[in-house]
Amino acid sequence: MLKAFQSGLFTPCPSEGCPKWPVMLRMSHTQAVGVDLLRYALKIGAEKGEIDLTFTETLNAFPIGTKDQLKAFAFGVKYGQAAALLRYPLEMGQVTLNGLKTAFKYKSASQVYAAVSKDYYSLTPWRIGGGGNGETPGAFKYRLTAAMAREKFPAEKEIKSKGFKQAMRDQAVGHLSEKAWTYNFEIQVATDPKKHSIDDAADEWDEASAPWIKMGRLVIPKQSFQSPVTTGNAVGQGLWQGQQQAAFNSKEFLFSPAMSPHAPLGAINAFRADLYPSYDEARQKHLLGKSGKPRQCPFKDIASWLR
Repeated sequence: MLKAFQSGLFTPCPSEGCPKWPVMLRMSHTQAVGVDLLRYALKIGAEKGEIDLTFTETLNAFPIGTKDQLKAFAFGVKYGQAAALLRYPLEMGQVTLNGLKTAFKYKSASQVYAAVSKDYYSLTPWRIGGGGNGETPGAFKYRLTAAMAREKFPAEKEIKSKGFKQAMRDQAVGHLSEKAWTYNFEIQVATDPKKHSIDDAADEWDEASAPWIKMGRLVIPKQSFQSPVTTGNAVGQGLWQGQQQAAFNSKEFLFSPAMSPHAPLGAINAFRADLYPSYDEARQKHLLGKSGKPRQCPFKDIASWLR
């Protein structure tokens, strides 16, 4: 890697070797262009403070690409699609086209592998380098790729009987109860402004001129869960804090795109960085009856459990 980019997550390792950071991972669900997708959020306990990374399965770009498209989409959410089409015909047309292309290309691909065997992408770009030493910063995307033999998507009859979310939840818990799961952490560094857009999040970066580079590994250890697993108790024993069951709900944690040594780039990323704290606070209050103040991750407990 270029020396100018060796900062933040990619600071060179000390002579005694690279550190092993404890990580909390949250798996959640989202709907995008009519496709059910899983998402990962990582909270890393690095020496210089918490680092948050967010991923979405299978897709490697965001269907809403630009600031104008986002403005049109938000208008449609508030006032209806017909009103948005009248006011922003070009932008809404592009959002619709992006969505159709995404669904056509990725819907079937998202239904091939189990949750633990999918690849997960940042979708949007982030700054790399430019740490105050006069270097020109660059841009990168990141992803997690399965580093083990892949497991298959749940059977159709299981999804019909349990529902998509519960079937995926049961399968993921089953896999993590059997053995540890490993991912490669990889990055893609932009090399050509024409092939790697910063301002259009729907742009799928060319891989020939910006190949993916392995930078590390994420290991999810084998662990226990309560049974039967529900939305409220699907917490692995690494976060039980010495108890016999889940000590808290993952919705109590804020995974902010801005909580990173690598600044978010582009209008879509800026919007997400601004929205997530408010969204998480409202979700806590509405779903959990909490104050909305994010809970601190017990990284010391996780580290001691991993030893």
